[in-house]
Amino acid sequence: MRRTQSQKSPLGFSMVEVLFVSAIVALALLPMIDVLRSGSRQLEQTQPYHQAVFLGEKCLEETRLGAEEDPYYLSRLLVDGLGADAAPVTGGRHPFFALLEDTAPPWGRIEPGEDWSIQKECGPLFDQVGPFLVSIQSSLTQNSPPQAP
Repeated sequence: MRRTQSQKSPLGFSMVEVLFVSAIVALALLPMIDVLRSGSRQLEQTQPYHQAVFLGEKCLEETRLGAEEDPYYLSRLLVDGLGADAAPVTGGRHPFFALLEDTAPPWGRIEPGEDWSIQKECGPLFDQVGPFLVSIQSSLTQNSPPQAP
């Protein structure tokens, strides 16, 4: 049996088919959008932690470099009271963050007259590290000698 002109299948999709496919696509996209949103929330929560770790590493590196040049570096900082009190990272109020490296030639050296601390001109860096305070502490403890069995 042959189809006549009036029995041909219609071209395109019906409105019900389009709505059904749209609903399926929407249901598939919702979990992906939620994953992206939760990823950005996690980034916002962990960013201060990573910044604090980075600043702590900078303090350790400054201490190591200072101790290579002067074996009494840490003691001098504590005795002179330069690092014991909590001070902001910005504004050059703490010795570890008094100057940034390589803000002006000669590159690779910190020059007090030419390089500067973290100021508002640093833009996003100033905003990111602004809430942090830094202080240093030192203590010596004596290990007890090993006990004989």
